[in-house]
Amino acid sequence: MNASRTAVQEHPVEPAGRATALPVTWRRALVPAAVAGVLAASIVLRFATRSDLWLDEAVSVNIARLPLSELRGALRVDGAPPLYYFLLHFWIRVFGEGDLAVRSMSGVVSVATLPAAYLAGRRVGGSRVGWFAVLLLAASPYAIRYATEARMYALIMFLVLWGYLVVRRALEQPSFARLAVVTVIAALLLYTQYWSWYLIIVVGGIVIVAAWRASSIESRRAARAVAIALAIGAIAYVPWLTTLSYQIGHTGTPWGGAVVPWSAMTAAFASFVGVGTPQHAEAYWLLVPIVALPLLALFGRALDGHRIELDLRTRPAVRWEVVVAFGTLVLGLVASYVGGV
Repeated sequence: MNASRTAVQEHPVEPAGRATALPVTWRRALVPAAVAGVLAASIVLRFATRSDLWLDEAVSVNIARLPLSELRGALRVDGAPPLYYFLLHFWIRVFGEGDLAVRSMSGVVSVATLPAAYLAGRRVGGSRVGWFAVLLLAASPYAIRYATEARMYALIMFLVLWGYLVVRRALEQPSFARLAVVTVIAALLLYTQYWSWYLIIVVGGIVIVAAWRASSIESRRAARAVAIALAIGAIAYVPWLTTLSYQIGHTGTPWGGAVVPWSAMTAAFASFVGVGTPQHAEAYWLLVPIVALPLLALFGRALDGHRIELDLRTRPAVRWEVVVAFGTLVLGLVASYVGGV
């Protein structure tokens, strides 16, 4: 008996939880370090470009260099709205006309979009989902590519993500300030890229449906207020309509014809994963997570760390977000095909 007691005292049995203490400690230290490393690398990549400006970038810079009084006339034959060129005009005044300088505006805007990705993810599933959203956007080949171009696409991502947050807040607790920001962002989107019309139409349609189906007077009033704010943002576009009308008749993409929507959809997904030329074909394997992740977000519910339950009725937390994302893309592709552009 004494011998057994002595053996136990000399070699005490560790509690079951103690054996995993070191791995958990390492994991808690490594995960933030890995996240910081990915974010740091993604920020560097948003400014690391050695190629010369390509044609569209050079045109953007040449137009932005003009006096503001000549901007509208130059854009009549270019086929784009004015906001990006207006901002780039002042950026060039401060930082110059070098390739890195003119591209850096998109890089800065892209970095400023990352906090919006975190906040959007946190709204859906808490802080952990927020960090996953940041990492997805930070490492996205699509986002990195357009962060390194002197074009308006990084600005669109910035406005869309921050606009999503404002619209959501306005639907929950409408106030004059929030509705005013919704109006401003809607107008800024329309003055940045013409495809924003499809986004405004889809979001406006969903908000109108939400007002019609609302179960309370407060929700109905909030949805109506957001719909009106979006409409006012669209009305703010009226001064540019004469220029748009001229552009429709005199500009376009003469090197390409109409593409059937499903083919264009495939090309869109390919561009999301970084496939730009046949030399980038290795990026096609990323199509699997690009398609699977939205489907899991729409239909899947995590039961624990190893199991996912599928709900064919879709998950309410992201149902309308998915409708907006795919609805905008489908509407734009169909409209382009019907219009022959």
